[in-house]
Amino acid sequence: EENGIPVVGIPGTIDNDIAMTDMCIGVDTCLNTCVETIQKLKDTASSHERAFVVEVMGRNSGYVALASGIAVGAEAIIVPELPVDYESIADKILKERKRGKINCIIVVAEGASSAYTVARHVEHRIGYETRITILGHIVLSNKRTLDVELVEMAKILS
Repeated sequence: EENGIPVVGIPGTIDNDIAMTDMCIGVDTCLNTCVETIQKLKDTASSHERAFVVEVMGRNSGYVALASGIAVGAEAIIVPELPVDYESIADKILKERKRGKINCIIVVAEGASSAYTVARHVEHRIGYETRITILGHIVLSNKRTLDVELVEMAKILS
């Protein structure tokens, strides 16, 4: 700006953990990838009568885990902002199982707990055969969605 060139800063993080932003660039693409993948895993969980623990990005923020977990109807969502209560999670899943539910999806943010720790608790307490899927960096590349629109709007407004 000192040289007469207007400058606009646009935060970008898929964790959506930058204060004073509604949605950062990258978040929508990440969520679309997470939801699409977890829905596929849910189909597999049903056909094989299993539990899946799906670890998503979110070292210090549970936004991705919470939003994607709600979107797919996960039985449990574990985020770093709250302590993990394995007993409550197990009780909820056991109730669902007694009602005839044959699968289980647990979404965990990477900063909340290890997917392996969660899986051990599920297998031990509930008896579900459990699989772990860590989405990791796969969520960084996908068809861009709302992100493109956000960037274009920022260009127009600058």
